Amino acid sequence: MDQNQYTIFKELDRAYVAGGLGDLDAKRIVTQKRESIESLISQSNPLVQSVLAGNDSFAKSYHSFSHSFRGYRRFLPRRDDPLSNERLQNLAKVVPNVIHFKRRSLFAADNPITCIVYAVLFSFVAGGLWIQTLSDSGEKVSYATFVFSQAQFFLSISCALGGLVMGAVAMLRYRTRNMKQIHAREAATYMDLNYSFYRSNDDEGWSRLIDSEKAP
Repeated sequence: MDQNQYTIFKELDRAYVAGGLGDLDAKRIVTQKRESIESLISQSNPLVQSVLAGNDSFAKSYHSFSHSFRGYRRFLPRRDDPLSNERLQNLAKVVPNVIHFKRRSLFAADNPITCIVYAVLFSFVAGGLWIQTLSDSGEKVSYATFVFSQAQFFLSISCALGGLVMGAVAMLRYRTRNMKQIHAREAATYMDLNYSFYRSNDDEGWSRLIDSEKAP
């Protein structure tokens, strides 16, 4: 998902601005952008086809994903959703910085809640091993007694806190956008504008948009 159409379009814009080229070259860039859009059509990208039909937009698609991971929802486990992930893959071919919306699995350790659950379960396993060690040394301690003991309580709390920290780190890695890249919302709006020129067959307006990149 690293290569996307937004990157290609912006590289064309930057090349035009850096070269200080004229109208003829702006029209050549429009032609290259047209070819790029048509290459995605030939790949049967459903999102691109829907945008070109006027039934959807990249910004609208972005917001539908963003809403599912906004606020407290980012902390919750998400079940694997092949249909949602396929739509995300189609969006990622056009717009960058959206991979953090991928739904992995309810059991994926990419959020604080799941990591806390795993950590607490680990604490009970650790408690069982501790009891086994005590038994081997001659002390008789039943597991039922240990589970409700103060030692197990503090062990579980400590592991839960560790799980919270690991979950927060995992959330930053897997569920947070790359701060070094452009915000997907801004990129989606830019791509919607380019696609609107393609859809209306307004090459002149498209050329003026590219030319406006040179404005200070």
